Amino acid sequence: MLSYHLYFFDPGGRIKASSELECQSDDAAKLSARDEHDGRPMELWYGGRLVETYPASS
Repeated sequence: MLSYHLYFFDPGGRIKASSELECQSDDAAKLSARDEHDGRPMELWYGGRLVETYPASS
């Protein structure tokens, strides 16, 4: 398993929360991150590598 970090941002672009995801691959982590998307902008990271950006939605 690989350890990914999901960061949630406030409207000003500051990190407000984070969560750790344990997944087999980038694709699996992207699917898990979509399940956690609650409308806030967020980013999925693996170590120092940005995997995916999720914009704010209404």
